[in-house]
Amino acid sequence: MLTVERFDYILDRLQHHGVVHSSELMKALDVSESTIRRDLSELEERGELVRIHGGAKLAREMNSEQSIQEKTHINQEAKEAIAKYAASLVEKEEFIYMDAGSTTFAMLKYLQGKNITVVTNGIQHASQLSELGVRVYTLGGRIKNQTQAIIGSLALEQLSGMRFSRVFLGMNSIDIDGGFTTPDPEEAVLKRQAAERGERLYILADSSKFGGVSFARVLPLDGQTVIVEQLSDQMKEKFDEFIHIREVSE
Repeated sequence: MLTVERFDYILDRLQHHGVVHSSELMKALDVSESTIRRDLSELEERGELVRIHGGAKLAREMNSEQSIQEKTHINQEAKEAIAKYAASLVEKEEFIYMDAGSTTFAMLKYLQGKNITVVTNGIQHASQLSELGVRVYTLGGRIKNQTQAIIGSLALEQLSGMRFSRVFLGMNSIDIDGGFTTPDPEEAVLKRQAAERGERLYILADSSKFGGVSFARVLPLDGQTVIVEQLSDQMKEKFDEFIHIREVSE
């Protein structure tokens, strides 16, 4: 296979999954580790991707944000596994908070029939939960056109009077120094407020979110539970003393 063909394959995988693993590329392209390493290095120099331990992820501006439709199609298998496990933690008659995000959206179908109450700032989340027959409340405030998330002072005021059994938050980036971060400062404040209102907090993040930093800090790494599909041994060792990692199978 020509170099340009390998590049096209790698970039196509990144567009659909957001992250690629070197071992998977070696197997799919039938090439050595050194070849994949050189390919990823060259693509990184071109600005096409960012190398991470064990593979690479899409290169994006630090404060850029995708629409929820775009996010839904990235790392689908990982998000499905994370969502299914997260939903299994919810018990009957609980009051939970779910923020707007593609991984929390994947949880919804697993919540049907649990007789729970959900509060969310996600417009699409609320609509889907209502169709599933789940009791749902939406926060009031400004709607972000790109992600269909509700943010702003009205939402913060409403959250201040609520308490939740469990809070489920998506996160754009997780870094030891940067902490949990997201591109939008207003959304960061809302996530932080929600985190403070829950008896139990769960961060839902696939492995591509580790090692990156977005614009606005939500929380420092302080022993929170992060549900992720799989991390390399090196990444687990790096983050293990700062957060509680729960790995789930895809």
